[in-house]
Amino acid sequence: MLFDINIKYIIEIYLFNGVLYMKIEKKSKVIDTLKDSKNVLKVFKKYGLNCPECRGAGQDSIEMVAGNYGLDLNEFLKELNKAAENK
Repeated sequence: MLFDINIKYIIEIYLFNGVLYMKIEKKSKVIDTLKDSKNVLKVFKKYGLNCPECRGAGQDSIEMVAGNYGLDLNEFLKELNKAAENK
């Protein structure tokens, strides 16, 4: 029997200073990024984003958030990933 597997995203795992962390990408869901590190939450708060309390956190991607709030996507991703490295 064959199964049709639909893989939406590939999650990259990195080793940084002996600690594994998930690379946050533009298609990453907000809720997944917040689970990775408490420091990621600080980045959201820095921009005044209340994503943890938002009903869309499970569906919205980082790209959607950046676009909706007029943030530079590449800079936002850079900050999120730097925060994720520093668990």
